[in-house]
Amino acid sequence: MDLIKYNSSNAITDCINCLLCCGCVFLINKPTSFSTNCVPSLLDHIYTIIIDEQKINDVGIALFDISDNFHVFINFFIFTACINNIPNIDAKKRQS
Repeated sequence: MDLIKYNSSNAITDCINCLLCCGCVFLINKPTSFSTNCVPSLLDHIYTIIIDEQKINDVGIALFDISDNFHVFINFFIFTACINNIPNIDAKKRQS
């Protein structure tokens, strides 16, 4: 689904409007793909309902010149409380 065609395709407009009504936010809003005739498209998406800047560290498009398609990424903050709940496998091995 090419998000650049939001206003020119009823199917894409309906789909995006449905996601927006559900509270989803689009985090990528720049073209992520360029065909051989240099027509941009926004084919790679990240949707979220998390809009708290305390939880999302970074989001973007990785600009590597290895294909006609760029990769998108999101980086979340991991809170110490969550990390403390992950069992430490090495510590368990040492105890046995």
